Amino acid sequence: MTPRDRPAGLDWRIANVRLVVELGDQVVVVTSELDIRRRAGSTATDIELDGNSLVLRSLAVDGTPRNGGFEAHARGLRIELGGADTYVVTTVVEAAVGGPNAEGFTARPGLVSTTCEPEGFRRITYFLDTPANRSWFDVTVVGDPVH
Repeated sequence: MTPRDRPAGLDWRIANVRLVVELGDQVVVVTSELDIRRRAGSTATDIELDGNSLVLRSLAVDGTPRNGGFEAHARGLRIELGGADTYVVTTVVEAAVGGPNAEGFTARPGLVSTTCEPEGFRRITYFLDTPANRSWFDVTVVGDPVH
């Protein structure tokens, strides 16, 4: 298997995730900061993050906004990183409330909830959605206290 054919989960690891989830009635805005580390022996220079039905508002790598060097598509986000071993990737996405099969964010009377298994997290933000990746999460939820 060539490095390009290897699944991203074998080349990269996301050690820590910081999420800020801003709840809205129809759209949720998610700011995600991923601490990405190269796995030993990997020579990959890009990463493919899983994502589904997300609208990318912005992308930054190590604090520098990106206008190129990435491709957002229907099944995820490919980012050209380079040769360093660690990166901080920050994305801001819009995620719709009420995805198919109630995956991602789901609205119920007086409540917005999440359904992440088995692939619902892909409707919340971009991520390495593979069992080979285990991460620590720090999540802040921002919402209207009246709702």
